Amino acid sequence: MIIRIMISLLFYLVTVVGIYARSHANTRKENMVIIVLLCCSLYFSLSFILGQTWPGIDDLAVALLLKPMKTIMQLINVHSY
Repeated sequence: MIIRIMISLLFYLVTVVGIYARSHANTRKENMVIIVLLCCSLYFSLSFILGQTWPGIDDLAVALLLKPMKTIMQLINVHSY
């Protein structure tokens, strides 16, 4: 669990530093998108750290992200086994 926390903290440290460095160049809409994506990633990080999921939220995430993920995988020619 400690390793999972350290991985998540490292991810957020790099992400927040990168966002802060470019925050003056972002518009208000871009900042709102960044906040929404960070909130989504926070849920997935907590799910990763605790090894538990909230019923329904993972299904929603799969429904929202499955088609774009498949499209990206097809574009870069990655085959899942």
